[in-house]
Amino acid sequence: MASARRSSFVSQYVGTLPDNDRLLYLEKLVLTSGEEIPDPKSIGEADWIVEIREWPIISWPDIHGYLIDMPSLYTKEKLCAYKSLDAVNYVLCGHVQEIKYHGISPESDFCLLRSLVLPSQRQGSSSTLYDAWVCISKSQGFILTANCTCIAGRLGPDNFLQHY
Repeated sequence: MASARRSSFVSQYVGTLPDNDRLLYLEKLVLTSGEEIPDPKSIGEADWIVEIREWPIISWPDIHGYLIDMPSLYTKEKLCAYKSLDAVNYVLCGHVQEIKYHGISPESDFCLLRSLVLPSQRQGSSSTLYDAWVCISKSQGFILTANCTCIAGRLGPDNFLQHY
């Protein structure tokens, strides 16, 4: 259970979340297999690598499956309205910063991708960067869980998944 997690696996960020958001975040760190992944925000910067060759292959059906099959804000109708070039434009316009990889452990079939992202719609002159991460199967490429420090991302999948 998420409530039984050891404090060494969670970041200080978790303590800043409201109670309900904290529980949702901690649940994201316990995989359906029962494996606990480290809180990506607790992993030191030196332990992340920038190496695209390490990334699992992720396809549109993997993203679709996560957004539709997992409880979220997305519906089939909302996903059909997706503008296919938005994700490319976000990357080209600098909304997605350097994407980093963490393999969790050699025994784990899962890995983490993490990036700082600008919101798709800026609020005034604000340039707040949000911290987004996804947990992906190394062998099959499916997305298991994800989070973003923006308000919507704390509650479920967010537009940042389109960037990966």
